[in-house]
This record gives sequence, structure tokens and C-alpha cells, in this order.
Amino acid sequence: MSPANFVRVLPGAVFQKEWAGRGAAFGDIDNNGDVDIVVSNVNQKAYVLRNDGGNRRNWLGIQTIGKKSNRDGIGCRVKVVSASGLAQYFTVQYGRRVPFGQRQAADRGSWRRFHCEGWSKSLALRRYPEIRER
Repeated sequence: MSPANFVRVLPGAVFQKEWAGRGAAFGDIDNNGDVDIVVSNVNQKAYVLRNDGGNRRNWLGIQTIGKKSNRDGIGCRVKVVSASGLAQYFTVQYGRRVPFGQRQAADRGSWRRFHCEGWSKSLALRRYPEIRER
């Protein structure tokens, strides 16, 4: 990536004071396709750092639901292939929602799950469809 792709961003008010962060959780809190952060602090309220600029391109989320193995689909291997041929792989390790970014604005994603029977389906972008284990 060339330096021309970066823009200087000034820190917000939450970063102007000291806080003792002890843990963080990452996920899409507001269902808009970008990763938000919740930071737990010592003797202070938790901070929610909401990403409001990271979803300008298309994205596809997969929400796995297990039946035989486990209810959250942990261990499920997901492969997303866009119309341009870009492939992304992910193994569900925690939670059950997996976001994928799409490079091209016109791309439509299809996903394949190899954990059990292995099948594929075309899905609409910018949402989290439920994918259930057979």
C-alpha cells in the first residue's frame, strides 16, 4: 500500500485521558460489517470503540449454527469466493459470526463449508445470514 492511501486521524476524546485497559473484545456490535472493539478497564466503565468508517466496500458475514458438533459452529471451516475469484478462509474459533471483506463493489460472494457435507450457496452482501449444520 502506498503512503497516499493513508489519512492522518486525530484521536478522539476517549484517548485524551488515561485509562487502564485490561481486556478487549472484537466484533461487529452494530451489524454494519466492520469490526468494533469493547475495552474493559480497571475501576472505570468499559469503552466501546465503534468503527464507523471501515465498511465502505462490500462485505459478507456468516453466522454459523451447529447441530451435531456444537451450537455455535466452532471449528467450522468457511471459504468465501467472490465473483472476481478472491478466496478467503476462516475457521470459526469463538462466537459464531465471521465477517469477510469483498474487494470489488460488484462482487457477490458464495460460500462453501467443508466441515461436514461441504456445499455452496450464493448469498447477498452486507448481512449476516444464518448457516446451519445439516
